[in-house]
Amino acid sequence: MKNGHKLQKRTLFFQVLMIVVIIFISIVLFNSIQDIFRERIYRESQKLMQVSSCFNDISLKLQKMQDNWKAMVENTDETEVHTDIESILKYAEQLSIYLNEKKYNRSSIDLYYTIETYIEELGELEAAIRGSDFSKVAIKTVACTQNYEFVQERLNQVYKDIQKQYTVSGEQMNTYEKWQDYIKLSSLFVVVLMGGVLLIILNRTIIYPVDQLSKSAAEFTLENRNTRTVGERIKVKNEISILYNQIAQMQERICNQYEQLLQKAELEKKLHEDEIKMIENEKWLKEAQLRNLQARINPHFLFNSINLISKMAYMENADQTSKMLESFGEFLRYNLDNFGKIVFMEKEIENIKDYTEIQKIRFGKRIDFIIHEDKETAKAKIPCLILQPLVENSIVHGVSMYLEQAIVSVDVRKISDTQIKIVILDNGVGMSSEKLEEVRNKIFESVNIQEQDSIGLANVFKRLRLFFDDEVQIDIDSEEEKFTKIQIVIPLIKK
Repeated sequence: MKNGHKLQKRTLFFQVLMIVVIIFISIVLFNSIQDIFRERIYRESQKLMQVSSCFNDISLKLQKMQDNWKAMVENTDETEVHTDIESILKYAEQLSIYLNEKKYNRSSIDLYYTIETYIEELGELEAAIRGSDFSKVAIKTVACTQNYEFVQERLNQVYKDIQKQYTVSGEQMNTYEKWQDYIKLSSLFVVVLMGGVLLIILNRTIIYPVDQLSKSAAEFTLENRNTRTVGERIKVKNEISILYNQIAQMQERICNQYEQLLQKAELEKKLHEDEIKMIENEKWLKEAQLRNLQARINPHFLFNSINLISKMAYMENADQTSKMLESFGEFLRYNLDNFGKIVFMEKEIENIKDYTEIQKIRFGKRIDFIIHEDKETAKAKIPCLILQPLVENSIVHGVSMYLEQAIVSVDVRKISDTQIKIVILDNGVGMSSEKLEEVRNKIFESVNIQEQDSIGLANVFKRLRLFFDDEVQIDIDSEEEKFTKIQIVIPLIKK
């Protein structure tokens, strides 16, 4: 009974609190909106006073100036006239600013420029009087009179605009009264809304927990464990929340234990699946490494060739330049079209021929290129850009310094039904035994190299190993000041 009385008191307290809060919010909201309208009316009245003050000052000073210039013939003090000129222009400019704050007002701008014209005419009249030019005095007197009339017309128009813009009309008062009605309706809406919010709070803190408690106890099973109250505990400390949260904790412990069993079974299943996927992943990794290495072709040779061709085209108009351009175009097209692809051996040979044609033009008769191709290897599959880097290596590191009798040969032939042998030979500077050993070590350790500065030997050999699943034989032999020979044996693959 004691707990029941506590629940009743709490419900009654919420109801009273709801009524008080609704009344308070309604009063505050209505007064706030009323204050906004009062502030707006006050600002409008202050602005009207400022505009009226400027307008009156302009009218009085113009009248005074009109009287002064008429008295100028009688040598009236001119200092006062100039002071009025400055003040009139200042007030006219200020009036224009006031009237153009809300929207564009043409009459105030016209008034300013009409006053300026009037003042200029007065200046010319004053000069004529001081120069005793009586004929001009008569003309300027008429002009000043006309301009003064124009100024008066502009003043009348500005006065009408002031009345139209700042006078509170009956229509505006009706609008204000309508706004009062809107305010009342809005206040009523807010009151209803706040009442609804408070009722929702009451429902969530008392009615909803009781309802959920009964449903949770009736529906909870391991097979239908989503109906448990886990994650929906009540933070407010009362009798209902204590019972509600205790049941929720019990359900949570049961569900956690059950979930752990399910996770363990799922983990064992995933481990078995992962073992199967590991074999596939190793294959995918090799393919990805192959594509990655093929995609890292350094275009330094292309740029060097373009530079060479441009210089030759500048220096001479010869068939040699045209031939070089054609070879370079084919070379470039091959690189772009087959980038990252698997090609036929005959395409690689054609690419080498285009490349050596360019080098023949570059080195002239200093280097002889010998290319032998076995027709039985024409349709063999090989990664793109394997031979060209090897030939380039022979030129750059082998025979580029020779002035004559340099030789670079490429020999590709079938040595069995399942194998192809590639030999790149040059009679260049060669390598010492120590240097040769160092190069061999770097190349055979290239499987673990992830970054290279260029496409180089290590890159080429690694791509071959990846593509042919390590079924590649590589041998490098060299003798200082005599030769360097690279021999590669790869599987013959046509499918």
